Amino acid sequence: MTDKATIDLCENGPMIVNTAMVIDGKSVEPGAALCRCGQSANKPYCDGSHNTAGFEDAGAVEGATGDDGPVATLTVKLAQNGPILCSGPLTVRSADGSTTHAASRAALCRCGKSERKPFCDGTHGKVGFEAG
Repeated sequence: MTDKATIDLCENGPMIVNTAMVIDGKSVEPGAALCRCGQSANKPYCDGSHNTAGFEDAGAVEGATGDDGPVATLTVKLAQNGPILCSGPLTVRSADGSTTHAASRAALCRCGKSERKPFCDGTHGKVGFEAG
C-alpha cells in the first residue's frame, strides 16, 4: 500500500483509485473504477453507464491544497444516497494531471450533478439521488 492514495479523474468518466482501500468494511484492490455519473447499476463501481448517460465533466480539480497529514489507510464510506466519503492519505488528480487536491478527508460526488465536481456540494439531496 502506498503512503498516499491517488484518485485519478477520467474525463467524462469514472474516478480510478490507485491503491488498496476499504469501502464500507470490504477490501478493494487498486485500480477500482468508482462511478461519477450517478447512473451505474453497480454503484459505487463504474459499469460504463457514463457513455450512454451523456455525462460530461472535464475531470478538473480546482486549485491545489496542502495535505492535512498522514493517515495509514484510505477508508471509503458510502453516505446513504450521498457522496463517497474518503478518510486517509489522499490525492485527487485532475484528468490532465495538471492539478491535485491533497488532503486526509474528502467528500466525492457520486450523483453526477455537483457544481463542484469531483467534490460533493449537496446536490444529491436536491435531485433525489438514490444509490440503489
